[in-house]
Amino acid sequence: SAGGLAVDRIARWDGAQWHPFGGGFTNFGFFPPLQDLRVYRGQLFCAGSFRAINHQPGVEPAAGIARWDGAAWHALVEPPAQVSAPAFFSLAEHQGELVLGGNVVMIAGAPAYAWVRWTSGAPFIARHPVPLDAFESAAAEFSVAVTATGSVVPAYQWRRDGLALTDGPTPHGSILSGATSPTLVVANLAGDDAGEYDVVVTSPCGEATSAPAALAVRPAFCASDFDADGVIGTGDVSAFLAQWFADVAVGGLAADFDGSGAVATPDISAFLAAWFVALAGGC
Repeated sequence: SAGGLAVDRIARWDGAQWHPFGGGFTNFGFFPPLQDLRVYRGQLFCAGSFRAINHQPGVEPAAGIARWDGAAWHALVEPPAQVSAPAFFSLAEHQGELVLGGNVVMIAGAPAYAWVRWTSGAPFIARHPVPLDAFESAAAEFSVAVTATGSVVPAYQWRRDGLALTDGPTPHGSILSGATSPTLVVANLAGDDAGEYDVVVTSPCGEATSAPAALAVRPAFCASDFDADGVIGTGDVSAFLAQWFADVAVGGLAADFDGSGAVATPDISAFLAAWFVALAGGC
C-alpha cells in the first residue's frame, strides 16, 4: 500500500496523493520485484526480479525489465532470458544506451556477463565538434563521432547558425566539402564563414543534434600572430609548430597556412615567411 491506498508493488505521486501505477508485478522468490527506475530518452524503465507483469485481465511474461508506455508496463525482455534472481538490479544511461546490471547469463540468445545494454537505435554522438579559431584563406575542419545500431548508415547534415550547408563554393569565396558526412571542411575561409556550426545525424530510429561549435575567423594579415596575443613574437612560432605537429598526427587543418587543404612542410615555410614580414613591419 501507499498512503493507505492498495497498490501492487509500485505507485505514483501526483503532488497531492498516491495512485496505482500499472497493474503491478509478480516477483521471483524472496527478492523485491523492483530494484531500480530510470528515465531513458523520455521513457520510464524499471528493473527487478519480476517474472510477470500484471494486467487487467491477465499477465504478461517478463524477465526483470519493463518499459512504461503511458498506460501500462510492458516487458522489454521476455523469457527465456536465462537469469538468476534478482534478474536486474541497476539501470544507468551511458553513451546513449541503457545499461543494465544483474544476475543475467544470456540475453537475446547471446551470452551475457552481469551487464547488458539496450539502445533505442537512434544515433548517439560520442564526440562533438570543437570550437575553432582560424585565419582568412586557411581551412577549418569540424568532425563528429557517431555510434548507431543496425546496418543502416546514419545521414549527416551540417549547419551554420541553424541553416543547412551544401558542398561547393559559397557566395563569399570559401569552399565547403563534407556537408553531408561526419567531417565538414571549410577551405579558403572568409569572414562570413564565422558562426556556430553543428550537425544533425538521422536514422530510421531517430535523430541527434551535436553541440554547436563556434568558428572565429581572423583577418589574414594577422595570421602571423598565431597565439592571438596581439604581439608578433617567438610565441607565435612555438604555437604554430605545436599546432602543425598536432595536425600532422590527427589529420587536422588548423595549421594549413598556405590554404592547400593539407598540412605539410610548405605550411611551415609559408608561416615563417609571413612571420618575418610581420616581425619587421607589424601585423
